Amino acid sequence: MTLIRENGRGDGPLAGPGRARRQLAPLAVATLVLGVGCAGLAQAAAKLQVIMAFGGGRGIYPVAAPVADGAGNLYVTSDDGGAYDYGAVVELSPPAPGQKAWSRTVIHAFEFADGAFPDASLIVDGAGNLYGVTGGGGVNGDGVAFELSPPAAPKRAWTETVLHDFGGLGGTDGQDPSSALTPNGAGGFYGVASAGGAHGDGVVYELSPPPEGRKTWIETVLYSFAGADGQAPQWALVADGRGDLYGTTSQGGANRVGVAYQLSPPSPGQSAWTQTVLHSFDGTFGAGPSSGLITDGAGNLYGTTFGGAEQDGQAYELSPPTQGETRWTRTVLRAFDEHLKDPQKGKYPLGGLIADAGGNLYGVTYQGGVYDYGVVFELSPSEAGGKPWKETILHAFDGKHGRNPEAGLIVDGAGGFYGTTRFGGRYDGGVVFKLAP
Repeated sequence: MTLIRENGRGDGPLAGPGRARRQLAPLAVATLVLGVGCAGLAQAAAKLQVIMAFGGGRGIYPVAAPVADGAGNLYVTSDDGGAYDYGAVVELSPPAPGQKAWSRTVIHAFEFADGAFPDASLIVDGAGNLYGVTGGGGVNGDGVAFELSPPAAPKRAWTETVLHDFGGLGGTDGQDPSSALTPNGAGGFYGVASAGGAHGDGVVYELSPPPEGRKTWIETVLYSFAGADGQAPQWALVADGRGDLYGTTSQGGANRVGVAYQLSPPSPGQSAWTQTVLHSFDGTFGAGPSSGLITDGAGNLYGTTFGGAEQDGQAYELSPPTQGETRWTRTVLRAFDEHLKDPQKGKYPLGGLIADAGGNLYGVTYQGGVYDYGVVFELSPSEAGGKPWKETILHAFDGKHGRNPEAGLIVDGAGGFYGTTRFGGRYDGGVVFKLAP
């Protein structure tokens, strides 16, 4: 399986930063390069299976996509609930031969001191260790970055280690880490916090493993947002082959409705990273980015917005400047306003996009569809190469089997998807689902 991922918090779409408000902050991890690991995705009619319904000690309200290890086990966070009501991490193992039910184990329940409200996807390394963040809790109440290590023997407990407590130094190191971590290629991670920093508008940070002889990880603020250059970054970063990072902010910019940005490493002899605003959303052609970005081999970027003039979100493409130009070109691939004509279409795309080898894009919407509980959709380029792209509904959520998905999708090798819904299911606490072709 291929890790995709993402995030969110709260009680309704479109929320500002800050765990204290407990609102939705949908995000999508966007580390997937187009055309890699996504061949043969589901087409047309698909069958949905609820793998697990959240409720009680398993936690409630999953707002992040699951992640898979090499053995096919899934790991997913719940934003709330659990033994201490601060969220939990659940392991789901595929059915044994001859069985149909997935086994489920709560491998960690957060207690606030070690983190609270894990609303971003996890990442897994080759040894089976899990890494993630929580939007609250910890020493300062502003969230933590953590590691969960598997037990050395079966049926033993997983071990949680807090790698960093956010909110130190008056919050200048960041507050409310809001996205999945992105590996930096050196054993550490990049991430964003939606608040804090030098100006209180959020930061991009790097976590580095402890130097030899020390136990403490090192957090370095690479960039502090100041409003005009973006505010409240809430989704994971994507890196290119040159070490540049790309992301979005939900607010700020020239029109105060978010930006897409590039962050470049320091030049030789310099220490400061350079931030460049690639696009300021204007409210007409998109407002409020609702995901991070994915990139293709040509350097184009793809993402979604929550709104736009008389629209319920968009899927868009950002293309690098052509020779002699300096501005990136933004193209609307699909405006999610078709539900006004066809109620079965989706609206409010959250959680970002993934792509297959043919360049088709896949994602979810928070609402819309037959029951107005959201859909899984496919966007396909038009045969003539023009716009808009064609939208195909692969599944409409009915409530009983989940409703209101906020997180992106991951894919398996058989053309199926895995994902989560925030609500719905047996206990109305959300579900983990598999959508098979």
